[in-house]
Amino acid sequence: LYAITFGEPDGNAHPYVGTLLIEQVDGFYSCTGTLLNSTLMLTAGHCLEAGGRLNLNTWASFAPAISFPPLGSVAALRAYLDNPANGWIKAAQVIPHPEFDDYAQFPRSFDVGLVRLAAPATHTAVFGALPSEGFLEGIARKRNQRDNRFTAVGYGMQGVIRPFYQDTWARYRGNVKLAEISSFFNGGQSAKFLNNPGQN
Repeated sequence: LYAITFGEPDGNAHPYVGTLLIEQVDGFYSCTGTLLNSTLMLTAGHCLEAGGRLNLNTWASFAPAISFPPLGSVAALRAYLDNPANGWIKAAQVIPHPEFDDYAQFPRSFDVGLVRLAAPATHTAVFGALPSEGFLEGIARKRNQRDNRFTAVGYGMQGVIRPFYQDTWARYRGNVKLAEISSFFNGGQSAKFLNNPGQN
C-alpha cells in the first residue's frame, strides 16, 4: 500500500510484516514485505525491479520502528546494515515477477516479487498466508458488508493530506474497506479500498 492513512502504531501485533531497504544506483528506498516463512518475503515487483536486474543489495528489518545512528557515508550504511547485531537481515536473492513490466501494460503488470533472505528471521513463528484464488471476488458477492473490512499493515506514510501528513518509518496498521474489484480503470486486475473513516 502507498500509505497506511488514519492508522496507528502496530507494535508487535504483526511481526511477520517487515520493511525492505533496497539499494539503487542513485540511492536507497524502502518497501513493505510479508514473511511467508522464515526466509521468504512477498512484496511488490516494482520494489525489486532495479535490484533484480542489477543484483544490488537489499536488507530486511522487522523492528516496529526504524532509526539509524549517525552514518557519514554509503559505505558506513552498508557496514551497519550488514551487521546482524543491528537487526537487519541481508537478502540472498530478489525476484521480481518475470513478466513485471513497470506498468507499461497497467493494470496487468504482474506487480509482485519475492525476497529470499540469506538468514532466517527468528523473531517470530507466525507468518503471513496467501489467500485462496478468488478470495476478493467471494467477499464482494457477500451481502454482509462487515465481511469486506481489512487491516492494512505496513511502513508506508501515515497521512498524505495536510495537516495530517506524517511519514514516520514505523510499522502502522489501519482499517480499510473493499470498495470494488472490477472497474473500467483497473480492468479487474486490482482492488480499490476506502480508508477514510470520516468519509466512509
